[in-house]
Amino acid sequence: MKVDVIHSGSSGNMAVIDDTIIIDAGWSAPVTGEMVLLTHHHTDHTKHLDKVGGLPIYCTYEVGAKVCEKWPYIALHPVDKDKTFEYETTRAIYRITPISVNHDAPCVAFDIHKFPDNIPVVLGAYDSSPKRILFATDFSSFDSDERIVFMLQDKLYDAMYIECNNTLSVADLADIYVHEGDKPPKDEFHRRKSFRNHCSVDYLIQLFERAGYSEDNPCPIPTVLLHKSSYYYGAHPERLEALCRIANILNP
Repeated sequence: MKVDVIHSGSSGNMAVIDDTIIIDAGWSAPVTGEMVLLTHHHTDHTKHLDKVGGLPIYCTYEVGAKVCEKWPYIALHPVDKDKTFEYETTRAIYRITPISVNHDAPCVAFDIHKFPDNIPVVLGAYDSSPKRILFATDFSSFDSDERIVFMLQDKLYDAMYIECNNTLSVADLADIYVHEGDKPPKDEFHRRKSFRNHCSVDYLIQLFERAGYSEDNPCPIPTVLLHKSSYYYGAHPERLEALCRIANILNP
């Protein structure tokens, strides 16, 4: 599977897989695709839906309800959370599972499993080696950590694209709730929002460690970090370094 992350960040998000699957439409770059997957309705993921007009748009019922509040005439293909559906092209079959995640809006990640050549064989299996990725942007945690830990343990993903917005920890937010004088703490709103609604380095470290990985046994799965914040990465770069020692991070 060829994955092009066109843009990732608060100003806009879009990725394209095999010039076939477009994930989110928050960036204005011209792209080629056959269908669209929406993770959630926030503007930085949907503001350029008009640029993909005419393509089928797939999203969960919860995401669709929010999208239709702004785009009442858009045609959507609703799918169920945590239930696999297939999208078939002349070149491949894609088995796509929207994975429940926690965010400040209805949101999902996507487990995308590609079976090239579109040739089924006996007993419903496929004759070519599948490629599988995890694409998770804008989330604080997975609804089921156990599911992801299992996938990591068995190395069932060929690549992962995971949001890692900040290096903050609970201790870094102490002055938001307890501080001296009348002056409000610096960057109160954004730090709290970032920490509560977006994935942190510490959370990813926890997932990899629960899957049995360590500095002596790092996870080999190539991993791209999405929605990185240079401002919040500066808080504790040593945590990012710790993550890189137990995971195969391609863009630290």
